[in-house]
Amino acid sequence: MSLNFYNKLILLTGILNCIIFLIIVSLYKKNILINFVHLVKIVYKGFDPDNIQGIVKGVVWAFVDGIITGVLIAFIIKIFNE
Repeated sequence: MSLNFYNKLILLTGILNCIIFLIIVSLYKKNILINFVHLVKIVYKGFDPDNIQGIVKGVVWAFVDGIITGVLIAFIIKIFNE
């Protein structure tokens, strides 16, 4: 199965969003970005930075959020390339 440019872009944004999310959680553990993590807790249901199950739920939400963002970016690129 060959992935075209748009599918690669969508997958890449999902993965990058997960990586950025994990960096933010690790900064929270060092008492940095505490208010931002509390805001993310409101948006990502089930996310809790204090236990591993909550972090896994947050990573899944981050991946889904990244996929949606990637679809929107790919759609905009496709519109401007036509």
